[in-house]
Amino acid sequence: MSHFFAISLLTVAFFAGVAVGVQTSLSSLVSPSHLAVQTGPFEWVKKLLSEEDGEASYSSLARASDRVQTHAVPLKHEDAPDTSLAHTSSDHVQAQNGPLQWLRKRFSKQEVDDPQVHGPISKVVKLEIYYETRCPYCTSLFNQSVREIFNDTEFRERVDFHLYPFGNAFMIAKEDISEGYKFWHPDEIYPKFNCQHGDDECFANMIQACAIDELKTPDLYVPMTMCMAAYDMGYGIEKTSYECGESLGIDMHRIKECATSRTGSDILSAFGEETNRPGLNRTHVPYVVINGIHKTQADEGHLITPICAVLEDPKPELCTRTLANSKLHGKGCGNKGHC
Repeated sequence: MSHFFAISLLTVAFFAGVAVGVQTSLSSLVSPSHLAVQTGPFEWVKKLLSEEDGEASYSSLARASDRVQTHAVPLKHEDAPDTSLAHTSSDHVQAQNGPLQWLRKRFSKQEVDDPQVHGPISKVVKLEIYYETRCPYCTSLFNQSVREIFNDTEFRERVDFHLYPFGNAFMIAKEDISEGYKFWHPDEIYPKFNCQHGDDECFANMIQACAIDELKTPDLYVPMTMCMAAYDMGYGIEKTSYECGESLGIDMHRIKECATSRTGSDILSAFGEETNRPGLNRTHVPYVVINGIHKTQADEGHLITPICAVLEDPKPELCTRTLANSKLHGKGCGNKGHC
């Protein structure tokens, strides 16, 4: 009886993980009071995943499958987030004959970090880079792999750049700020930003966020980002941003107006919300997504290979040459600890 009860709890935890992974309310999808695993195991899950395959689905389902099939022990709290399953009954959920075997087979070959899983093939690849301006792993990515792509006209025309300069920062609402701080800083703009590498990083993040918003096109704002990354960390943000803007013909007065106003705060807040959205599952920077699929290989400095894998033929010449991409050691600036 106790074993039967444990299996029931496992299944509820499994459904909770799925609900979070695909960001869909189970209350509108699951109505049966009894889920008979042996007769059509989790058909609603398979249907749902056929429509919304994504990184969260892959990782959470594969992890849950392995736990239930090989260990038959309760999922830990971090594997089963607190999700309401008010309309799901676990009275008679059977777990005989490997009911999650189809999940294991499916996801064992489709983990998002698997080099064989490239995402959809396209003529132009969507490249999303989540970063922070003072992380050395991020600046190395821009100085090497991004620069190599951007300086190759043929290749650059096949890449749709999206930059998110927020990283491991977090926002502090006005109501969470002490009265003493408000007293001494009456003109402060909220929310306040707290960055992994200090106020200089927050300032540079703000400048680059404003440049992205103001300049609109990657052909203009990517060079600004690369230029600032090229400076040694010992130089001040005021110097690097101003000199880069001047050399690139950017109206720095407009960037300054944005970065010192409510407008800049709102723009950076929007980047923060995108960087920290649950479905992204970002744990570090740099964090690179290619055609909707997170690629660890790209995080480590190898951008060209995974991009070429999803480009339609004919591919740029750079794809066929011996690639001399840099390889960054480690996993970047994790949100716990330091670079």
